[in-house]
Amino acid sequence: MGTQPTGIAVSLDGLLTYVTNLGPSNISVIDTTTNTVIETFATSPNPNWAAFHPVRDESWIGVNGIGTVLEARSTVDHSLVATALGTIPYGSTGIVFRPDGNRAMGSESCGCCGRFHRINGNHVGGNISINQQDILFDNTGSATGLAIHPTTGVFYLGK
Repeated sequence: MGTQPTGIAVSLDGLLTYVTNLGPSNISVIDTTTNTVIETFATSPNPNWAAFHPVRDESWIGVNGIGTVLEARSTVDHSLVATALGTIPYGSTGIVFRPDGNRAMGSESCGCCGRFHRINGNHVGGNISINQQDILFDNTGSATGLAIHPTTGVFYLGK
């Protein structure tokens, strides 16, 4: 893999693992049957987290920086499908989707200003929209605990 691996996601079929590499700004694709890197593709600078969309053939990459802060990419050819732009890294330390894929929750952890963000899982016109920002934002602690109940779709947030 590249330098500074930070996030790991396993595809829904279990055949591939994506590893975000912060330093070189790319993702290593690992074949889980051979445990070898079969491909590497470039992302926006500072990819920090990845998740697979539960319904569409997409990977969502949380970027730890300003500008492009969230990417949705095709799992077929890794082409960019949609982005969220801004100054808040909406999914830099975690992204989880509801089972139907309509909503996601992202976590952001930058020192003591950790917060969570409710994200629309259905992008429109190449744009990923944020439904609700700054959930549990109190300027203390990191927002790194993030999970979802697999049948009810309830998000669990840990700070």
